[in-house]
Formats: sequence, structure tokens, C-alpha cells
Amino acid sequence: MNSRIHIRGFNLEVGNRTLIITSRRQLRVFSSAVLNGGSTSTKSIVNHHVAEGFHTSRPERYLRQVLKKRRLQQNTVGLITAADVRKASVTNSVEVGLPFSIVVTAGVSNATAAGDDPRRFQEKAGTINIIILLDFNPTDACLIEIVKTVTEAKAVALRELDILSRASNRVATGTSTDTVTVASTCRGKIVNYAGTATALGRALSRRVIETVKEAIRKQDGIRQDRPLRERLEERGITSNMLIKAVRERLPGKSSSKTRRHLLHQARASVQKALHSVDTASTILASLKICEDAVTSQAFLRVARGLGASVAYLIGGEAGRSQFQKICSNWKQSSYNLVVEGIVSGVIGAALEGA
Repeated sequence: MNSRIHIRGFNLEVGNRTLIITSRRQLRVFSSAVLNGGSTSTKSIVNHHVAEGFHTSRPERYLRQVLKKRRLQQNTVGLITAADVRKASVTNSVEVGLPFSIVVTAGVSNATAAGDDPRRFQEKAGTINIIILLDFNPTDACLIEIVKTVTEAKAVALRELDILSRASNRVATGTSTDTVTVASTCRGKIVNYAGTATALGRALSRRVIETVKEAIRKQDGIRQDRPLRERLEERGITSNMLIKAVRERLPGKSSSKTRRHLLHQARASVQKALHSVDTASTILASLKICEDAVTSQAFLRVARGLGASVAYLIGGEAGRSQFQKICSNWKQSSYNLVVEGIVSGVIGAALEGA
């Protein structure tokens, strides 16, 4: 990684699985770091890579050993990640006369949404670690606002990338182990505010969104412009899943020859649906409406309409008829209504082509 921090007196280096930021000047730090988190002062911050599945009941002790091997002071602020620190993204900016740098490592295999059931979290070290370096003098209130603004911007980046929670399938707001670290040189202009209504807050938000997206692309290969088919696969909507559901729903009294022909037609319909931009876009939009909405009887009626529309788009009247047979007394989630619309549409199209 060749990126540099452009603030005078800072150095960034990566080696032996550790990203190290050092400063010639004592830094005032506000952080949710594993080691030396909270409000503190230091001249160094480390972000250490561990293997996927890493677990220890004493991460502070583990990081202190890392610091000892790297000959760093024990007051160093320490972070842990399963993301490759060589793939960190660095952004340097001077906005409204205020210099700042952003360093992000990001892995989203453990993506979650605020409010998810903690019992469903996967205990992984994969995380989004955001380090903000400031070359000005923020007040205590400003530091807190920066953490808030950065966290909101991270959630926007995940929404724009369409990252889903592994615990609930809702749009993710982060991972279950994210951290934010804000470090200031405390020289220069005193700054009181950094909320999203301020020029500084807007600038930080834009840059954090860009940097988080880049870090996720580097680590996990997830791009905002990835094919619709990939987004559907991330939701479990795959060719194999659909064919399996169709096979279970085909008329039981059909001859073996008829069933083989219907499955052949169904496979063709599945491929056409998943590779058609118009059809895939409609399916994805319907799924996202269900992901974002609160389940209620009123919304189930909306979801039923979405499922019927998807069924008709894929299989015409035959698809909609299949959907209505299944969903007249629907008891499952609104999300599954859309999935059922896909299956019904595929069956309808297969029957029409038989």
C-alpha cells in the first residue's frame, strides 16, 4: 500500500500484518478501540490483522503483545480486524481550511443492522475500522459529533452498496464489531461543530462514504455497479434455489416425461428472469421494499401485490394464477411473498410453454 497521510508530522506504514500510524506530535484521541479506547492521548495507532475466525476473551492482552513485538508504547490505541490491512483505503482532504485524513479497513462478511438480535450475530473479527486524523483543534462536543457523522456516513455507504445484514437480511448499518477512532493534533483553529448541517460535517460525510466504499471493494470485491443477478444471489435468489422450489411445486400426477419437459422450460424461464435487466430490477426493487418495511397485515397486502406483479411479469396470466392459488391464505413473511411470485411466474411460464 503506497498511500500516505498528507498531514505534517504523520507517518503510515504496513508490515507484519499491522498498519501503524505514528505522529511526531502527541495526539488527542477519542475512540471505541479495543485497546486504550475512550478519551486518551498517544503518538501511535495500530490496526492489526488477525485470521478469520480469530477469537480471544482477552483482546487487550493480545494487542499488548503485538505492541511489544513492534516496540510501540503501551499507550498506543489498538484495533483488530480480519480485513487485510494492506488493502486499507486512505483519503486526504482539506475542506473549509481544515485538513483531515481518513484511513479505513473494511470487511463485511459479518454485516449487521442496528436492532438485530445479538444472538444471531456471528462472532467474527471482520469489521469496519475507521480512523479520522484531524489537523485542527476540536472541542469535546465536536469530537462526539464527528463520531456521529462518521457513523451515519458509514451506514450510507453500506446502503448505497446494498450490503445486507447476515443476521436479519435487512440493509446493514455496519458490522457487529466496528470501531471509530478520531485523533487530533490540537493545533490550529478551534472547531465547535461537525454535524451533518455543517460544512465540515458534509465534507467528512462525503469522504467517509467514498473511503468506506473503496475499502470494501478492495477487501470483498463488492462494487456499487455489480450485476443485478449478483444482488439477487446475495439475497438467496439463485437458479438452484428457484429450480428446487419449482420442482416441489410441479403437479404430482404428471408423467416423468412431462415433468422433465416442465423442468426444462422452468430452467429456461429462470435464466431469462435472472438475466433480464427489467425483470431482475423489478424483483430486486420488490425485495428491497419488503426488506425496508415493517411487517403488518396492511403491508402484507402491498407485498401480495408485489408478488403478483412479479409472477405476471415472468409468467403472464398463468404465473399470476399460480401465485393467487398459493397466496390466498398466506401466513409467511412479506419477503417470501416476492420469492413466491418468482416461483409462481416460472411455473406459469413453464406450463404455458409445455
